[in-house]
Amino acid sequence: NSNNSNSKEKNELSNNISQRINLFRDRIDYTIENTVPKPKTFKQTILTLVESHKTFIQTNEEKKTVEYILNLITDSEKTQPDQTKQSEGEDLGISLEEIAQEQAFNSEQ
Repeated sequence: NSNNSNSKEKNELSNNISQRINLFRDRIDYTIENTVPKPKTFKQTILTLVESHKTFIQTNEEKKTVEYILNLITDSEKTQPDQTKQSEGEDLGISLEEIAQEQAFNSEQ
């Protein structure tokens, strides 16, 4: 029974170490989307990262740090002018459809 318990503990430890190492790996993905991805705000990106790594945010200090960073982002977004139109190409006189067509044409070449 103790061998079984030790084996289980070793597997859990191994999985935990693997998860921590995977945090620092950059996966290479060669798949290409057939549409133009919708832009995400910086805050959305950070929230996604926090959610996917919440098992590593354990102490109160770590939680407070995440909360502090999210508050900084929120405050920054309030003081910055709305840049969504510019990121979508509207201020440049380019429609998203034109961008998608250009990308599709270039990918065929």
